[in-house]
Amino acid sequence: MATSTVMKTALLLVFLASALTPPVTAHPIFYGDSVGDGCTLPTQGYGLHSKATRDKAIEYQVLEADGGDVSEYVPGSTYTIKLKFRKKSEFFILASAGQLASTDAWTSNNGVVYCDALSRLNFMSLSDEADMEWTAPARSSGPVTFSVARAEGAFSKYFTSTLTVDVGK
Repeated sequence: MATSTVMKTALLLVFLASALTPPVTAHPIFYGDSVGDGCTLPTQGYGLHSKATRDKAIEYQVLEADGGDVSEYVPGSTYTIKLKFRKKSEFFILASAGQLASTDAWTSNNGVVYCDALSRLNFMSLSDEADMEWTAPARSSGPVTFSVARAEGAFSKYFTSTLTVDVGK
């Protein structure tokens, strides 16, 4: 009889612990899909996420095929973009011009969502880094801005950041 009570108590504790543990998933893409046109960074909270804050810890790298850093792009060329976050996150990235591509992105068409002149990739797996390709616009369109919105978990605030790459002369 005492064993049965102990087992029931243990099962109840396991159930309560799992029910009260917050999920570790975060879906910042739903902000973009539910608020605005889907092609802007969060400016307010949404769902369980609090107001967006500037992400000072993100690391961007734009690389040539040989691995060299890029500060200016050549129209029509393809580059690798590497992102690193301080904690595992789900995120989306926007490019103000050109085309983003990744086999790790989520949704149809390799996760690419086009918004007029913007390209967007959605990453739905928690990760602390990501690589993708970016093909610069065929004609010079001036500086290109990459914008990232991410969340570290279900109750995390949104973190946003931008990087601008100039066109080569």
